[in-house]
Amino acid sequence: MKTAIWVRHNRYVKTIKRHRINWIFVLVLSIILISFIYLTLSVKNIQIGYQISEALELQKELIETNHALKLEWSQLTSPRVLSRKARVFGLVPPQEIIKIK
Repeated sequence: MKTAIWVRHNRYVKTIKRHRINWIFVLVLSIILISFIYLTLSVKNIQIGYQISEALELQKELIETNHALKLEWSQLTSPRVLSRKARVFGLVPPQEIIKIK
């Protein structure tokens, strides 16, 4: 800065001020850009968190439905239920098994 005072017509002082303004402009612009990127990534992170929680809730519901369906399937294929339904349709268990050769 002291050397700029000795320069004729203060041309060097003006160029120093312009460089400072340019660096300040670049610094402010980079801070704004970094802030924008940070906010964008934060919003994406929150959205992904909501999607993950919804997917976990859906997974819990599907697991409960799967357990209910397995229980119903095991009840419907039990021998007691099958024999009851067979009697309703008029089928009776055979008393004797006859083997034909």
